[in-house]
Amino acid sequence: MAWFGQMFVGLGDFRLPLSLRNDDNEAFGSHNTHSLAFGYQVSETSKVIASWGTAFRAPTFNDLYWPADPFGIGNVDLTPEESENMELAFKYRDKAHRFSAAIFKNRIDGLIDWAPVDPNNFFGQWTPSNLADVRIKGFELEYGYVNGALSSNVNYSWTDADDLATDNRLKNRARRIFNADIDYAIMDTINVGASLRARSERYTNNRSNPELPGFGTVDLRANYQASESVLVDASVTNVFDKEYVVREGFNEQGIGFKVGVTYRM
Repeated sequence: MAWFGQMFVGLGDFRLPLSLRNDDNEAFGSHNTHSLAFGYQVSETSKVIASWGTAFRAPTFNDLYWPADPFGIGNVDLTPEESENMELAFKYRDKAHRFSAAIFKNRIDGLIDWAPVDPNNFFGQWTPSNLADVRIKGFELEYGYVNGALSSNVNYSWTDADDLATDNRLKNRARRIFNADIDYAIMDTINVGASLRARSERYTNNRSNPELPGFGTVDLRANYQASESVLVDASVTNVFDKEYVVREGFNEQGIGFKVGVTYRM
C-alpha cells in the first residue's frame, strides 16, 4: 500500500514542486521518500531546474524467491534499495530547436545486483545481492531539430557508475552512450528514417574477460499510409550486420528485416 502527496508553489518566474510518498511494504515495513525541485524561467524559451529526491525499491518476488535451477537462485536475505538523487538541468526550446543539458549524482545503498555465484563461471548459476554503497554520476546532452518535413534528435551521456565498497565499476553499464535519429516525410503519405546507436566498453567483473568492447549499430525504417485505415511499415535493423554483445554470453541479432501492416477500423 502507498500514499502520495504533492504541493506546487509558483511565484513569478519561480516554480517549487514538493512531494512526499509513503510505501507500506508487508515484508519491509514503512518507508518515506521525498522530492524537491526548484525551477526558474530564464526567458520564454529557456529554464533552469534543480532537483533533489530520495527513493525506495523493494526486492521483487523473483529477486527473493527465484527457484533454484542451473541458471539462477533467489536470495531471501535481500534488503530494499534506498537512494538519494540530485540533478541540475538547463532546458531550451523554440519553434525549431530543442536543447537540454543536465548533470546528476545518485547515491544508492543496497543496490540489488545479479551476479554469478562463481565469479569465474558467467554461464553458471546467478543470484542477487545488495551492493553496500553505489555512486552514479555524470551528465547528459540532448538536441532536437524540426523544420517542416525534417525532424532529428541526438543525445549523448557520460556516466560513472561505481561500487564504492570494491572500487569497481558497475557491471554492464556503458560509460558513454550516443544516439541519433533522423526522419523525413517525402510526401504526406511516405516517411523514411534512420537511427544510430553507439555504446562504449562495459565492465563485466569476469576475471577471464573483464570488459566488453563498445559497438555501434544503424537501423533504417519507412512507412506508407496507403489509406486512412491502412499503414504499411518496414524496417532493417543492424544494417551493417555488426557482431556485438550487450551482456556477456548473449550475442545480439545480426541484420534483421520486418514488414508490417496496420489496419484501423
